[in-house]
Amino acid sequence: MKNQVAEIRQHWNEYWDGLAVREKRLLLIAGIAIVAWLVVYGVVKPLQVSERQATNRLNSSRATLVQMQEITAEIQALRAAGAGVVQADFSQPLDVLVNRSAREAGIKVTGLNQQQSSLQVKLEDVDFQKLIGWLQRLEQQGITIENIEMKRGEAEGLVNVQSLRVSRQEV
Repeated sequence: MKNQVAEIRQHWNEYWDGLAVREKRLLLIAGIAIVAWLVVYGVVKPLQVSERQATNRLNSSRATLVQMQEITAEIQALRAAGAGVVQADFSQPLDVLVNRSAREAGIKVTGLNQQQSSLQVKLEDVDFQKLIGWLQRLEQQGITIENIEMKRGEAEGLVNVQSLRVSRQEV
C-alpha cells in the first residue's frame, strides 16, 4: 500500500514538474474555484434552504398557537357565560351522535373505536376552524372532550386528528 502511494506521489511530482509555471497557476486557480464551488453549493446553500424552511415552520406554528389561544379564550368566555348549554341526548348511542354531528359540521370521520364508556375518533385533513366549532357543539350536546392529539395537515389550515377521545357527561 505504501509503495502504491509512493508511486502515485512520484508520478504526480513528475507530472507537476513537467508543467510550465503558467499551467501550474491555472491548475491551482481551477482547484481553488472547484473547492469554493463545492463549499457554496454543497454546504452553504443547503444550510440556507434548511434555515428558511425551519423559519417558515416556526412562523406557521406561532400563527397556529396564537389562533388556538384566541379560540381557547373565546371558548372560556362562552363557558363562563353559559352560552348554548343544551341538555345531553341519552336516547342515542354516543357513536351515532358523534357521526351525525360531524356530518352536520361537514367533517368526515375516518375512524371510530368504542372504549368502555368513551369513544375514540380519528379525523384526517379537517379544517381547524370547523374542528373547533364542531368540538364546541359536541360539548353543548353534553359530550365531554377528554383528550385530543392532532398534527398539522398537508395544506394550510388543515389538521389530522390522530386521537379524539369523547364521552358523555354524567347527569
